[in-house]
Amino acid sequence: MHPSTHVTHIPEIGLTDVLVQVKMASICGTDLHIYEWDDWAKATVHVPMVIGHEFVGEIVSVGSNVSDFHPGEIVSGEGHVVCGRCRNCLAGRRHLCAHTRGVGVNRAGAFAEYIVLPMSNIWRHSAKVDLEIAAIFDPFGNAVHTALSFPVLGEDVLITGAGPIGIMAAAVVRHALANSLIPVLTVLGLQFGALLSGSIITETIFSWPGIGRLTVQAIDARDYPLVQGCILFIALCTVTVNLATDLLYARLDPRIRYE
Repeated sequence: MHPSTHVTHIPEIGLTDVLVQVKMASICGTDLHIYEWDDWAKATVHVPMVIGHEFVGEIVSVGSNVSDFHPGEIVSGEGHVVCGRCRNCLAGRRHLCAHTRGVGVNRAGAFAEYIVLPMSNIWRHSAKVDLEIAAIFDPFGNAVHTALSFPVLGEDVLITGAGPIGIMAAAVVRHALANSLIPVLTVLGLQFGALLSGSIITETIFSWPGIGRLTVQAIDARDYPLVQGCILFIALCTVTVNLATDLLYARLDPRIRYE
């Protein structure tokens, strides 16, 4: 498959939908998988498909049942559209919806002039937030959620991976006054130039005029086999727990299938 551009009509909106004119979009790893058309993309994405799910834009119009959003507001959108009717949605477990559709994967995405999303997927931005930052609130939200899953005030924090989300997580835990911060480098992190490889080092990652700097310690896991083993063990435990939880919910809702 070869990526291409094409002209289409402005998408129509439903009663509870919001039409957004995209101002800026960012590229996710998911988009790269689709661009490279790997085995996952071939099995998941039905072409033609407008990809992309990290964006910021301006509301153009809203459905007749939408009262919380108005034309002219600057917004972004959550990239998973759920049914709202299955057992998990009604129980507040929307991330386990039996009928989730991914924006830019299973339905038209944000690499276009316009995108339509349900009002429940839309959030507005403060006027103080630059569009460049607003466009990456999706991965930034992942970093914030992960970094603040546990109290980090005064704690020693190990971040396993210094890719884009790992770097943002480092900024979050430093802001939350962690005692010390040690991101473990990955190949992606090195490609991004986040830190130097080798032994334990200290490097300034970000610098904000008038605010301060983010200075972190880092190690290259490739130089420390024990660290690699610990990372693998933690990853296996996390996957096992998450899979067990999802399978439990699947037993409660037979409409969830794992293939």
